[in-house]
Amino acid sequence: MKFLKIAKEALRKQGRRLLSYSRSHPNAFMARFFMSFALAIMTAWGTYTILQPPSMPLTTFLEQVDAGKVESATISNEILNWDVDAVIGGKGYYVMVPPDGIDQAEGNQSRNITQVLKAAGVKIEFVDGLRSKIEKMGTIAAPIVMVIFVMLFFFFQMKDSSTAWMKIVKDVKVKFKDVAGADEAKGELREVMQLMTGELDFSATKARMPRGVLLSGPPGTGKTLLAKALAGEAGTSFIAVSGSDFRSMWYGGSQRRVRALFDYARSNRPCIIFIDEFDAIGAKRSEHNDVISKESNGTLNQLLVEMDGFHNNDGITIIAATNLADQLDPAVTRPGRLDRRVEVGLPTQNGREAILVVHCEGRAMAQDVSLSTVARGTPGFSGADLANLVNEAAIFAARDGRAEIRSVDLEAAKNKVIMGLERKSLQLTEEDRRLTAWHEAGHALAACLTEHSDPVHTATIVPHGRALGMVVSLPERDRVSITLAKLRDDLVVAMAGRAAEAEVFGDDMITSGAESDIQFATERATAMVTRWGFSDAIGMIRISDSHAANDQSVKEEIRDVVRKAYERARSLVGDNRTALDRIAEALLDQETISGEQVRAIAAVNAVAKAA
Repeated sequence: MKFLKIAKEALRKQGRRLLSYSRSHPNAFMARFFMSFALAIMTAWGTYTILQPPSMPLTTFLEQVDAGKVESATISNEILNWDVDAVIGGKGYYVMVPPDGIDQAEGNQSRNITQVLKAAGVKIEFVDGLRSKIEKMGTIAAPIVMVIFVMLFFFFQMKDSSTAWMKIVKDVKVKFKDVAGADEAKGELREVMQLMTGELDFSATKARMPRGVLLSGPPGTGKTLLAKALAGEAGTSFIAVSGSDFRSMWYGGSQRRVRALFDYARSNRPCIIFIDEFDAIGAKRSEHNDVISKESNGTLNQLLVEMDGFHNNDGITIIAATNLADQLDPAVTRPGRLDRRVEVGLPTQNGREAILVVHCEGRAMAQDVSLSTVARGTPGFSGADLANLVNEAAIFAARDGRAEIRSVDLEAAKNKVIMGLERKSLQLTEEDRRLTAWHEAGHALAACLTEHSDPVHTATIVPHGRALGMVVSLPERDRVSITLAKLRDDLVVAMAGRAAEAEVFGDDMITSGAESDIQFATERATAMVTRWGFSDAIGMIRISDSHAANDQSVKEEIRDVVRKAYERARSLVGDNRTALDRIAEALLDQETISGEQVRAIAAVNAVAKAA
């Protein structure tokens, strides 16, 4: 019994661990299978324990024997004791008896339990203890285990085939007017809507409506919102799922979910199926032969068949969204499946202003707020970033007890979004403040004295996030390409922080604060050499990342690009030491200075622009 109790407790603990593991690892099929099996065995053991006859103390049992009330007894040998199942008055009782005798405590000669029972004329039956328990457990556990497994099978079968994992909206309220900053994408989807509703007649030209649309672009650019707006304009049902929603713990469950999705869509036509994070299900098929790869490939194959197979999908429009379009399987994007690809890029300045107008609607804005100015100062922001900026500005206003949002709130929110949360609790030593001040001054000075660098927006030595200080530069306009001259100047600006440390404090006093600068410079120089053809030594060829990592000549060329940038930065800060010191002293005095202050100091004290 002790052994079985220990095993039962070990199973319970292992079950908790497996439950935690199976939740954090969706593909841990064997872990979930073993957990279900262990729980079934534990349930059977619990039932067996409940069905066991009541126990009786040994002394009471011996009294019943002496009184002649024991009708029969079945004795089984265990590891540490003997078990006696006795019938007394027509009822069964369980008694545990030590195998080495029962009368030592009374000072009498030790007697075996069989001797005691024989002397009392009790009918005795001997059985193999282990075999007896296995037979009893089998009799009780087999049907219970079978029932539990059948229930689990049908439960997960129904769960994979149900609509509980889908988000279904019958009446979408979002319209194209609620989407700003993506005019080209809206135009593409508006045409799809016109084809769906019959507003655009294409029968004369024998054109057909696209079976699917792929929305690709960076995160936060409004791909989901555009899909909802299409459903709202077309007046159709909106069935939203994520690529990871198709994962199932049961082999074949992912394919069943794909079939369930399209079966439901066919019964609710016209409708739009929106699959977010499409790369999770539509990625290129693997050539491996393991279980996970087979399940993934089978799921994609099932999706391909449903999208353009033997079923009639008229009235069903598939919208897929991803920011990793290059990882999709070519079979997904071929004609007849996702025929139309719509790029949803980062908004332009006018688009950002339109997005800000949408998110500021219904909020009290102060007279000094200029959304065009905010849009001009937020290049590279996505729609989600701008929504977060307005929300943070509203929080800043609420902290001050104001109902309206001011320009200063938007500026503070922009700094928080760009630089991260200000770490006021981190107290720097005076030495660290001075090192940080000259490091950031080097960046700021280089940005002012290199012709093609972006203008400085702000410089600070207040810690934000993981950085002890920061210089934020914002471009004056949206860029679609980068010139070689700008790339070189950007590298100089990145290296100027380390160059300023070495120039002011000496080569032995440089710090680890240039880690992110070195990472940026390495990535930029690598792209210049291996992807953009800006290296005379390597030439205008495309080199893969794996090849570049192992090619010594490529690494030497990358190192040379960074070294030249550092030499230019060292020369720049050395020739303009007065301006460098003035910017650093301003940072030590005020902690945060604006780009205008930096440019004013550099204009007065700098002797020449960098070559």
